[in-house]
Amino acid sequence: MVFARASSPPTLDPNTSAITSPTFHAIYDGLTRIIPVEGGSAVTPGLATSWETNPGDATTWVFHLREAEWSDGKQFTAEDVRFTFEYYLDADNKSRLISRVRTVQAARVIDERTVALTTNGTDPILPRRNGLPFVLPKHIFADPSITNPSEVQGQSPVGTGAYVSRNYETASSVELETSASGWRPTRGMDDVTVRWISETSTRLAGFQTGDIHFISGVPTIEQQRVGGFSGAVVAQPPSTSVFAWIHNNREEEGHPTNDGRVRQALNYALDAKTIGDVVWDGLAPVAKDQMVATGIFGHNPSIEALPYDPDTGRQLLKDGGFADGFSMDMEARFEGRPENKSATEASAGFWDDIGLSLSIVPIETNVWRDRLYGRETKPWPGAWQSNFTAQMFDASQQMVWLLSTSAMRAWNNPRFDEAFNAAQEELDEERRLQFYWDAVETMRMANQGPSSFIVEVPELYAYRSDVIADYVAWPLPEIHFDSVRPA
Repeated sequence: MVFARASSPPTLDPNTSAITSPTFHAIYDGLTRIIPVEGGSAVTPGLATSWETNPGDATTWVFHLREAEWSDGKQFTAEDVRFTFEYYLDADNKSRLISRVRTVQAARVIDERTVALTTNGTDPILPRRNGLPFVLPKHIFADPSITNPSEVQGQSPVGTGAYVSRNYETASSVELETSASGWRPTRGMDDVTVRWISETSTRLAGFQTGDIHFISGVPTIEQQRVGGFSGAVVAQPPSTSVFAWIHNNREEEGHPTNDGRVRQALNYALDAKTIGDVVWDGLAPVAKDQMVATGIFGHNPSIEALPYDPDTGRQLLKDGGFADGFSMDMEARFEGRPENKSATEASAGFWDDIGLSLSIVPIETNVWRDRLYGRETKPWPGAWQSNFTAQMFDASQQMVWLLSTSAMRAWNNPRFDEAFNAAQEELDEERRLQFYWDAVETMRMANQGPSSFIVEVPELYAYRSDVIADYVAWPLPEIHFDSVRPA
């Protein structure tokens, strides 16, 4: 099969990107894997066959490991797991996956097939977290004859996954074939070509001619046309993110959006339903005044979105001392997502209607990410486009960015911090959900929160049913190549 997506990782070394790439999941393994099940998601074995913790104090999780081989024939052991976590946690290594192991304090080898992970505090979802960080081959990074292990892994990676790579061309393509030493069986999809094609029209053209068999990033306005291609199936996985604007509320930068009434005004001015209907062709439900999408653990179903009410928006601006409006930059990234540009322009139009003067500033993903990780030193714009993703189907992965201790420093609310941190220490699911709901309450624009939440972002894929069978739509990654079979 030939698979195409818009964005490519910098290399085949997972340390170079936070992208949840199908290619990484094909070559490498985590301790666990998150898969779709009816009504949600489930954590299943990966390199770990089972795990347990003390129910009264989940600060140490013990993972029991399977027998497996690296693709170069070396045995996989608990030492590889210990090395992996120590490598990710060392800031000097500059791994893009450091945030995915942020709760881990230490990894300890118990024996060759058992490893214990100790966390900074109680971590009720550590098994779920471990579906994301990929286990690295210690023997490659420790080999004194290899001067740049990351470069080796980036070009000809050694992994335990179901596939090995060949003919890799940076940012262009890679071929995958079934690994002779892989422990995870495929279902017959033994040869896969991955192509990275940023231009949407080129991806669609390749799919239409049959040269490409699976594409991600299908624009919603193209869904009907693409679905009409011979043998084509358009699939929509569960949404994991919300299109939102984070507003500057850093006191030291003195922006008008520091005033909670101004932030509320911006939210009342947005007609979220119209944006969703027009930009996403009716496939994007209105976000209910929260950053957590409907299918994610932590979503509060009792909350409704603020109504579209530009008159209230104008009054709130007046109450905040900006009866004549003000000027505001809007930073947004458009790469690979044509809907982002349309949603940004629509937001600017609604804000212009209540008296603001807007400047849209397109930014590249790497610049966007620098602000996310606190590496951008310029002042914040009045609105910064964000759609944080719950890759683990747990709200913690989105909410963590709004902690006062986050490098991004986008929000400083002690009540939010308290509720979020309590959720991270609670093993009981019902109590943990209540803590998440408390955190959601503080973020609501109805309570002068930091963000305008607009719609739950839909993703669309298309695949050829005469090539691929048994595909279940899933967002992260779009596909596990070993889980489908040839038609």
